[in-house]
Amino acid sequence: MQKAFPSNHPDLALCHNWLGNAYINTSEYSEALSYYLKASEIHESALPQNHSDLVVTYNNVGAALKYLGEISKALSYFEKSIHIYQEISPSNQSDLAPIYRNIGLLYIDVGQYSKALAFEEKALEIDQKCLPLDHLDLATTYDNVGFVYKTMEKYAKALSFHEVSLQIRQKSLPPNHLDLADSYTCISGAFKALGQHTEALLFAQQAYEIHEKIFPPNHPNLTTSYNNVGAVHNDLGEYSNALLLHEKALAIEKKTLSPYHPDIAYSYKNIALVYNNMKEYSKALNFHQQSLEIFQAILPSDHPILALSHNNIGLVYRNMRNYSKGYQHHKNAVEIAQHSLPSNHHDLRLYKENLEIVQKEIETTTQSRL
Repeated sequence: MQKAFPSNHPDLALCHNWLGNAYINTSEYSEALSYYLKASEIHESALPQNHSDLVVTYNNVGAALKYLGEISKALSYFEKSIHIYQEISPSNQSDLAPIYRNIGLLYIDVGQYSKALAFEEKALEIDQKCLPLDHLDLATTYDNVGFVYKTMEKYAKALSFHEVSLQIRQKSLPPNHLDLADSYTCISGAFKALGQHTEALLFAQQAYEIHEKIFPPNHPNLTTSYNNVGAVHNDLGEYSNALLLHEKALAIEKKTLSPYHPDIAYSYKNIALVYNNMKEYSKALNFHQQSLEIFQAILPSDHPILALSHNNIGLVYRNMRNYSKGYQHHKNAVEIAQHSLPSNHHDLRLYKENLEIVQKEIETTTQSRL
């Protein structure tokens, strides 16, 4: 086709977008981005600045950048996409739903949960007006709203949205479809947050079984299932099973993702949590520090995940009876959370409690030496 058309022909851009979509579906995000950017270059050179095809292409570029952890760049492309669409179709909002969904997920990544919820609810409102009740895009939006509620610690509400999504998908999809695995994963996460670990494991294993049927060994899409099932095993005190699964996930991620990808940081954190429960504190500290290093490199300095990382490191230092270092990390956690979380947020309260505990431990240790 490249020989049949001029280098800036819009049909070539369409092909590049298709190829980008194919790479997104196989989690090869860098390859996807390269094709989306080629499509963007062609459209920018061949089409008017407010052409509708640019809406799709800019949204695609933004989605790929989001997967690669390039948050600010992703947001700029989403905003360009919305700006063009509102110029050319001010009275028709139907095609804005997928862009709003992407922006909502992006705001979750930067810890701005109220903004995330606002965009996901905008997407849901549009989808409910424009789509049939059993449309699969509607299922995706229900899942996204549920995911935001989970991050806001409204777990029962999150579960209800995920269950609606699952009902839609079960009506429309074959039993081993990937989207069903996504629903099982979301429901498992909600049950886990509610402390219902048996139910969480059941749904996590259903997602795991679908992934293992569809993907070859060492495929990057397996890592989510490995980590989710591993996390529930950790909650149940089954540490060897948990460690095995988290290590499998990390090995795949190191082969397929950039060194500073957030998924690698989360896997380091998961492994550290297991080692801490196993009382292997030096190993736990090492993995937590590797996780923190990645998060510090890719996230804003006041992101809630950084507060969580410092809190986790503080807990390990306390277990090692190194209270001064534990104090510093708990202090960092509180300071970050005060900038990024509501004053009544559960995590902020927890970090303050941990800081008070380590202060008392330091005082007790000091007095015992007198």
